[in-house]
Amino acid sequence: MRLQLCFIAGILLTTSGCANQDVIVQKQSEMEARLEYLAHNNKSLAMQVTGLAGEVRELKERSQNNLLAIQELKESSRNTAGRDASISADNTPSPPLQPAAAKIELINNEATAGQKNDTASSLYMTAFGLYSANKYPAAIKAFNAFLEKHPDTEFAVNAQYWIGECYYSQSDLPRSLEAFKKVVEKYPKGKKAPDALLKIGYTLFALKEPVQAKAALALLVEKFPNSSAAEKAREKLAGR
Repeated sequence: MRLQLCFIAGILLTTSGCANQDVIVQKQSEMEARLEYLAHNNKSLAMQVTGLAGEVRELKERSQNNLLAIQELKESSRNTAGRDASISADNTPSPPLQPAAAKIELINNEATAGQKNDTASSLYMTAFGLYSANKYPAAIKAFNAFLEKHPDTEFAVNAQYWIGECYYSQSDLPRSLEAFKKVVEKYPKGKKAPDALLKIGYTLFALKEPVQAKAALALLVEKFPNSSAAEKAREKLAGR
């Protein structure tokens, strides 16, 4: 009888031990599942935060680009107004030396020039609006159309630069590099020349051409040492 009791007690202890072990294993599995769930959520949140940070940077850059475009138009308006005022001040009344028909033709020519300036500004802002809306292929066509019609206006250098930015935003690095090089070649003293040199350096780094990239940034620092682009170039060259 005592032997039977011992045997039964042993079975109960074994069963209890197995049950406890099963509970431990189950709890461990549940804990691992929770940890995996938390890790997945943290990774998802991290990806969302990274994405939002990228969107914020892009919006900030676009805001700066829009401000640049507005500033460009303001400067153009001031320059045009200054030229008109200068012309008005120099044109003192004098007896007509030519027939009235010639005077009428002169007035028409001035009106045509003013209309041409208005058309150029309108075309430029249309193209820039497409760029701001992320419609890069359409923006490239619009900027190229602007350059064909108004290659000698003060907005020409800007149009060429934004073509490079359009290609850069699409990760079309070879065409982007070509467009930025045209800015430096055609408008070496233009307002966008420092920014174009900076983007040439960035693009060459992305194309795994570090020697040429550093040379472009060094040229930027040499030619335009006081520009904001040169400051960024110094940081890039210093590895910051």
